[in-house]
Amino acid sequence: HYIAAQIFGRIGDLRAVPFLLSHIKNNNPHIRKETVLALGMMNKPDLAGPIADLLRTESVDIVRGAAVESLANLQDTTVVPDLIRALSDSAAVVRRHALTGLHRRWTAAAEDPAIAALHDSDEQVRYIAAQLVGNRFIEKAVFDLRLALIDTSMWVRVEAANALSKLGALEAVDELIDVMRTRDGPDVEAAQKALYQITGEEYVVVD
Repeated sequence: HYIAAQIFGRIGDLRAVPFLLSHIKNNNPHIRKETVLALGMMNKPDLAGPIADLLRTESVDIVRGAAVESLANLQDTTVVPDLIRALSDSAAVVRRHALTGLHRRWTAAAEDPAIAALHDSDEQVRYIAAQLVGNRFIEKAVFDLRLALIDTSMWVRVEAANALSKLGALEAVDELIDVMRTRDGPDVEAAQKALYQITGEEYVVVD
């Protein structure tokens, strides 16, 4: 069943849907995972219901993560509310998949949840959120991105600087200068590039 689910997913044969649906609640979590991933590859939006049901009832993190990934694969923005709800999941891996999925199935409803994810407890979630709000040019994220410049993670600070650069956020100049003054990693380079992009001027650290 495990191998069958993988194969059906890869070939995307709709004739396999009944077989896959019959195994979506298999006792083996690895089979459930491969089954729900295969369903997401069928490009059949009406499968969103069974997949979302699994997401709501599943106890195993990696299976819920697979369900979120599959919802995004369905190429239908009606899954956005389910992806947004997944941002409240207790497992970071699920929240990561949810953010990535929202980037692919974007609607305006995802803006505020994406901004809120900049304050997630998981470093990788915050990192993805900073990328997302920058790539989607969400101007109202500027305040939260400025706060992200003092994140405990260097890589979140890098992505926050990159996002502020894309947004041309003049109000972030002082915080970007502080990054250059107080840090010594890739975030310094990101802040320097952001300052140049925003102001057109070269900034250097003077000892």
